[in-house]
Amino acid sequence: MKKYSLCYFVLFISLVFYGCSRPAAEVNGEKISMKTYKKAMELRLGQHSLQGTKIKESQMKDAVIQQLIGERLLLQVAREKNISVSEDKISDQLDKMKKFIGEKSFNSLLKKEGITVDEYKTRLKTSLTIQRLIRSLVPEDSISEKEMRKFYKNSPRPFIKPRKVMVRMIQTKTEEQAKAIIKDLKSEKGAFDRIAEKLKKDGTAVVSAYGWVNPSFFPKEISAALKNMKKGTYGGPYRGKDSFYIFRVKDRHKERPEKYEEAKNEIKTILLNQRRQAMIAHLVNEKKRSEEHTSELQSH
Repeated sequence: MKKYSLCYFVLFISLVFYGCSRPAAEVNGEKISMKTYKKAMELRLGQHSLQGTKIKESQMKDAVIQQLIGERLLLQVAREKNISVSEDKISDQLDKMKKFIGEKSFNSLLKKEGITVDEYKTRLKTSLTIQRLIRSLVPEDSISEKEMRKFYKNSPRPFIKPRKVMVRMIQTKTEEQAKAIIKDLKSEKGAFDRIAEKLKKDGTAVVSAYGWVNPSFFPKEISAALKNMKKGTYGGPYRGKDSFYIFRVKDRHKERPEKYEEAKNEIKTILLNQRRQAMIAHLVNEKKRSEEHTSELQSH
């Protein structure tokens, strides 16, 4: 479980463009390799496992291939509209990621997933290009104050400021390493941040920065622990899918109702996401209707 890395690595691990001689699908002459498809399947199944939900692999196949096809169609739309992302922007995002988790940890994660830096940069360019396309068609200022107030007033559920905890996370590959870190933490009071920084610098563990999260985001065991962990304390190690985790709670907020001004940014995000998702669906459907494309998954 990674707070920033949880969200961010979903972005960069997913759908990396690998070369393969047997395509899973073809989109207006552009091939989607079987390796790309398999990697996307692994990611989707991993996400469900991380969230503690079970789903049959057979149920995923069509959803994953359609996701890949939709992405290729959106890239084609971006090219038609001369929307691109500069190498400087890609490098800037790459540098931010390395700085956030440490270069050694970054490289070890790439190695674990079988992804080269160039492949990561290709995926990053794809993601940023699609973001730029959608944001150009549905900009931030496309949501009016009137729409937001109406949404708040007519919402079928009250807006609640959820229980949140400000946490920092240390992720290790083995339980033995995690237990050794816990032992070090117990021997030195208040040493969590110092030990975390050393692990980050050495690249021997993945370490996140402090950030606000809803405990319910995590699997059951970790969620329950974070809901009850006192401010200023740490807990773990907790077992994840492939790793072990130690969390420190720096601060926490109780659940309470939100006034409009407090909910305003959340409402704007909801409405923007709704409008942008509708735009994505519209662009993909229009592109499918106007171009010949093959979307059928080939046999393995």
